[in-house]
Amino acid sequence: MDSIKDKVAIIGMGCVKFGENWTQSLDDMIIDAAYEAYEQLLQALEENKGNLSTHEYARQQVELAVALAAIRALEVTLAVQAGQGYDLNAATGAYHTALNLVNTNANQLTGYQQVYALMVLNTIAEALNDSGGRINID
Repeated sequence: MDSIKDKVAIIGMGCVKFGENWTQSLDDMIIDAAYEAYEQLLQALEENKGNLSTHEYARQQVELAVALAAIRALEVTLAVQAGQGYDLNAATGAYHTALNLVNTNANQLTGYQQVYALMVLNTIAEALNDSGGRINID
């Protein structure tokens, strides 16, 4: 079995505000922590942009876009389950942005990376459609 040494790095972490959080639901706290981790990841990518090859930079941009689409879809799904209002347009927009990045950068991604990103996006589209969205899944 291959070791994950030098293959995995934690470059973002989101935390919940310490103290009594009576004004936030558990779902809200999870989403806030996910956004915080996403922002740290985006900052790390921008700081290291000059050290990355075109291939690595394109791959990381796709991963970021897919991660944001997943966060937005989670946000909408949790809001629907809780009977709360949600921004389906923002979630659908994040989905389309990620899909366009996957298609635009197809030549910079390995076949596995493309398939994985498209599988995740397909799952996101299904979740958004279950929440009232209208995304065509080919």
